[in-house]
Amino acid sequence: MSDKQLLDLLNFTKRHFQAKQYNEALKLVEVCLQQDKTMKEAWFIKGTIHFYTKEYEKALECFKEAVFLDSRYLDAIMNLGVVLSKLNRTVEAAEVFDSAIQLDPLYCVSWYNKGNVLANIGKLENALSCYDKSLELDPYFPQAWFEKANTLVLLISFQDAIKCYDRAIELDPNNYEYIYNKAIVLEKLGNKEEADKFFRQVQQMKKGLQV
Repeated sequence: MSDKQLLDLLNFTKRHFQAKQYNEALKLVEVCLQQDKTMKEAWFIKGTIHFYTKEYEKALECFKEAVFLDSRYLDAIMNLGVVLSKLNRTVEAAEVFDSAIQLDPLYCVSWYNKGNVLANIGKLENALSCYDKSLELDPYFPQAWFEKANTLVLLISFQDAIKCYDRAIELDPNNYEYIYNKAIVLEKLGNKEEADKFFRQVQQMKKGLQV
């Protein structure tokens, strides 16, 4: 198989993956790797397929192989860290995200992911610092605003959390999870009427998705 044919096959694999045809995508990516085991993109795609099918150990091995083939493959490094987090290997995950930050300190997602790991192990102040750095690099990153808000809730900083939820909602108004969490905090603050309004909004949004 020529290099062009192999690349065409890999692109065909990506289309199957994007269509959520994971079994077909996996068969095709295996053919790619039979032809060239040093194809880092194929290992990355295979790892991503396993990730989406919740086969995290298999995904881990694939991302490790992709990073072994290219130690500067940032997307593979990021996914490696995410998989380690899923497997509750938080110390290793933090180390991986640190390596991603060293590779590109201006990549906001690395700081965001490190913040998630730190929040999961209860290092809330350190997590906030990571979210702040992520948002300094990209203030239009709704997930970072959301996770910062969640961390502020754990620190009992409810008013600051609401401001962060508001920013996340402003950037992504169709994400009902942001609205739901804001409603929970409003309820904690005793603002039941306003909280109920947002809970009803979430219910309507969910019904709209089911249509």
